[in-house]
Amino acid sequence: MVKSAPKAKGKSELNLTDLVEMGKAAVDGVMQRGGSKIGDKTMLDALAPAINALEQSLSENKTLAEAQQAAYQASIEGVEKTKTLKSVHGRAAYYNEQSIGKQDPGATAVMYIFRGIAKSF
Repeated sequence: MVKSAPKAKGKSELNLTDLVEMGKAAVDGVMQRGGSKIGDKTMLDALAPAINALEQSLSENKTLAEAQQAAYQASIEGVEKTKTLKSVHGRAAYYNEQSIGKQDPGATAVMYIFRGIAKSF
């Protein structure tokens, strides 16, 4: 398992490449530790699209501010998509089909984190 924190060790500033590497490590860590995957109606459904947007922004030579805005937008779309999914992990899984139509709170929290970052630029 790749850990995200060592990617920042000893650095006073992070660039977009660093953020993409850290984000990928975070996604992998959540998947391994939680036994979940994208589409399981978890925080991953907002986190993974946001990191993918950062990576796409890197390949398109976007500014850090543009990349963060793209990540925020992708996280919003990820949260919206959770409304169509059935919960399979945690307490929400007890609701089975009744969880469809409701957005995932973990994905929502991730979206708010990306919103805060995007607004800081």
